[in-house]
Amino acid sequence: MYPNKSSVVINTIMAAMEDENILVQKSCLDFMHSHLKLSGDLFSENEKCILIEACLRLLIRKDQQIQRRVYTWLFGPPDMENKYQISDKNKFALDLIIKSFRRIFSRDPSNSSEASLPLKVLQNFYMEH
Repeated sequence: MYPNKSSVVINTIMAAMEDENILVQKSCLDFMHSHLKLSGDLFSENEKCILIEACLRLLIRKDQQIQRRVYTWLFGPPDMENKYQISDKNKFALDLIIKSFRRIFSRDPSNSSEASLPLKVLQNFYMEH
C-alpha cells in the first residue's frame, strides 16, 4: 500500500532528531527505543546506518539525557554500574556504528564547521566509552 514507507519513517525520524526542541529529540529517541529496535528487520542496514548517524550527531549537544537515550537504543540498558556493555547480543550494533562513522568521515565538508563535525562526534562518543 505504501511502497516507500521506510523512507517516510526515516525522514520523519530525521526531522524529529534535527528539531531544535530537545523534548522532541528525547521523545523521538524514546519512540525508537520502544518501537524501532536495531535488531529488527523493519529497516535495511543502510537505513539503520542513517539513523545511527543522526543519533551520533545528537551527542554533540552533550546533554546527558540525550546521551543515555542514544546509548540505550544502540546497546540496550546499562548494567548496575551504569555502563553499556557490548556482548554477542548487541555486537551487530557495533558493526553498524563503525559503518556509520566511516560514512560520517567520508563526507567532504563544505565549510569549517562541517569539517570539525566528524571529530566532535567521535570525541563525544568515546568520552562515554
